[in-house]
Amino acid sequence: MNFDNSLEEIRKGFIGEGIVRDYLAKSKYDFMQIDIVCEKDGNYFICEVKSQEKFTKRLPDYPFDGHGLPPYQMQKRLEFAKRIDARAVLFVYDTDDEIVYWQYLDVLNDLPDDKKVLTKTGKRIIFDISTFNILPK
Repeated sequence: MNFDNSLEEIRKGFIGEGIVRDYLAKSKYDFMQIDIVCEKDGNYFICEVKSQEKFTKRLPDYPFDGHGLPPYQMQKRLEFAKRIDARAVLFVYDTDDEIVYWQYLDVLNDLPDDKKVLTKTGKRIIFDISTFNILPK
């Protein structure tokens, strides 16, 4: 399968997913779209994957370089992970450094206030980059 055919298949998948999400929303289902579910040694993990530029301390309102996600996504994944006895993990592909950072969401959630900050819009919670692990290449 060539690249153009792969993109077409991805596009078709997005259309189908959109139709189902619309149906679920109209039917008043509470749902989320988890990026990856995996298992190792009998332990399950739900993974949220982001590709983003780093939030940098050079910008006003950010006391550290970091990465994050919307607070509602964090809470939904933590609740679901607890319900199914799994761990939720945030993976971030840093498009500036071309590094994948990761950390368990429960660890990020429990960080002290000086290691996390809510954006001014409240749409994203940012965690200090020093609290993440780096995925080996």
